[in-house]
Amino acid sequence: MGQEFGKKRAVAAGLQPTIPKPDRLPGTRPRLRAGIAIALLLGLAWLTHARNPVYRDEITFWRDVTAKSPANSRAHNNLGYALANAGQPAAALAAYDRALSLSPDDVTARLNRRALCRTLPACAEAPR
Repeated sequence: MGQEFGKKRAVAAGLQPTIPKPDRLPGTRPRLRAGIAIALLLGLAWLTHARNPVYRDEITFWRDVTAKSPANSRAHNNLGYALANAGQPAAALAAYDRALSLSPDDVTARLNRRALCRTLPACAEAPR
């Protein structure tokens, strides 16, 4: 009731509050807003397209992750696993060693390295 009375008083005094409607904001035009939205969508689509090559295969993805987060031991372990599955044991061994140097208690990296060493003739056991 108090608000109603205040509104009536403001209208009577010629001080009617003007609250713009969301679809009629001052200084904007519908075509301008649509153009901005389309430009934003095209920009995001281009960025997505530019990022797609990273997802080409597992090795490329994990190399990108390790390049951007070199201290991430899990990423190095996953890169080693992808390299081992792709038949690149020397590179996989280096990735596992990097993962273990970053996180010596990483059991997964240690087990993956041990499994790889069983298939290689000259592979030293990782230090504990």
